[in-house]
Amino acid sequence: MRTRHHLSQSLAHADRLLDFLDASSLLSSYFYAISRLEEGYHHASSAMLFAVACGLHCLAPPTWAPAEHQSLLPCVRDQSDLERRVRIWWRVFAVDRTANTLGNCPILVPDDKIKTPWVVPPHALVTNRAFTEAELSTVQSLYRAQSDAPRVLDDNVEVLRLKGIVLLERASSLGRLAPTTPRADTVFWHTFVSTDEALNQFIACLPPLYDKRGTETLVPDAVRAFEGMNPFLVVIHTFAFTARLRLHSRLAQADSITSYDHSIEAIQGAMSVVDKISSLDVGEHLSALASVCWQSIFVFLAAEYKTIQNTRQHETRAAETRAALKSIFSVIHKMAKYFPVLCEFLEPLWKLRRVRSLNA
Repeated sequence: MRTRHHLSQSLAHADRLLDFLDASSLLSSYFYAISRLEEGYHHASSAMLFAVACGLHCLAPPTWAPAEHQSLLPCVRDQSDLERRVRIWWRVFAVDRTANTLGNCPILVPDDKIKTPWVVPPHALVTNRAFTEAELSTVQSLYRAQSDAPRVLDDNVEVLRLKGIVLLERASSLGRLAPTTPRADTVFWHTFVSTDEALNQFIACLPPLYDKRGTETLVPDAVRAFEGMNPFLVVIHTFAFTARLRLHSRLAQADSITSYDHSIEAIQGAMSVVDKISSLDVGEHLSALASVCWQSIFVFLAAEYKTIQNTRQHETRAAETRAALKSIFSVIHKMAKYFPVLCEFLEPLWKLRRVRSLNA
C-alpha cells in the first residue's frame, strides 16, 4: 500500500513522472515474480502508456523529444537527464515485452514506432553533432539487412539482455502463427526469415558464459554461486536459444524438416547452458523468464522423448533426452523457491514426468 501511495504522489507531480515510471516497472516485475499476473500486467501497461505520453519511445536527434506530439515531460536538460530517460524507457519496454512473452498480452508499442537508441551516444546534445547508424541503433535495426545490431560481441550486458528479450518475444509471436500462415503472405515470411537471420547472428556473436562484463555490479554471493560464469550471460544465452526454438518448434511439429533441425540445434545450445548450472544453487540470481524459457525446452524434449519411446529405437538417445529433461526440471524446481510464479509452470511438468516415465 505504501508503494502505491507513493506512485499516486508521483503522478500528482509532473516533475516526478520518471520516478513513477521507474517504480511501476519494478513493481510490475515483482508482481509477475510472485504470480500476481493481472496486477503485474496492470502496472506494466500503465507504465508503457505513460512512457509513450512522455515521448520516451521516440528520443532521437536533433531535439531528443517527440516530434509528433507534446511530451508530458519538460525539455531534456543535459546528458545525464537524457541518459536517465533512455534507461527508464528500456526498463519499461523490457517489462512490457516480458508480459507478452509470459502471457501473450498485446504489445502496446510496435517496433516501428520506437526511435530511442539502446544507449545514449556521448555528447548527444552538442549542436550539429553527427551520429553514426550504430549510435542510433534501436529495435528495428536488429532486422535491417546489413545492420550490425545483431552482432553483439561488444555490447554491454543490459543491451544484450534487451536484444534477447526483443528476439524472444518476436520469435514467440511469429512461431505461434507460422503453421497456419499461407506462403502467399510474403510480408509475414519476410519477417520470419529476417528474424531467423537476426537470431543466427545474435547467437554467433554472443560472448562466452565466462565473460566478465557487468559482473562488477553483482554481490559476492552471486559471483561465488556461479563458479566463474556470468549470470547475466546465462540468462541471455537462454533467451537466444529459446527464441530460436520458439520460432521453429511449431513448424517442426508440422513436419518441416528444416525447422526440426533448427529446433534440435536450439535445444543443444540451451542444454549447454543448463548442464553447467543444474548442479548449482543459483535460482535466486536468475530471471523468472529464463525458467519459463526452460519450460519451452522441457516440453519440446518431452515430445521428443515420447517419439523415441514409441519407436523403441535409439536407446542412447532416449537416455540422453531423459537426462536432459531431469536437468531442466531440477533447475526450474530450484528457482521456484524464489519465484512463486514458476509453481504454475511446474505442475504441467510434473504431469509430463509421470506420463512420460521420466523418473526411471
